[in-house]
Amino acid sequence: MRFLRVILGLCSLAFGLLCGVMLPFAIKSGDRPSIIILAVLTSLSLLLARRLWRRRPTSWRDDPATDKQKSFADSLGIKYPRSISKGELSDLISEVTGR
Repeated sequence: MRFLRVILGLCSLAFGLLCGVMLPFAIKSGDRPSIIILAVLTSLSLLLARRLWRRRPTSWRDDPATDKQKSFADSLGIKYPRSISKGELSDLISEVTGR
């Protein structure tokens, strides 16, 4: 999925740059509809490229487990790696407690 986002982002960026390069020629010719269309296409394609390349916000499940969460897991006798995430430890605690 990441590969597809990168390819689409590159295509969108290339198209936006091409429209941006063509925009001064349209301005010089004075063709008002072409100017508007090129300006809109440039803006939309560069915005799309930016959105495709932006990293998605990480979920709370990807954050490192808290000390309080680790203490609770220790009290339940759960064995876990020290670099465990909140989501992984939450799943382990849920398995043991049945909640």
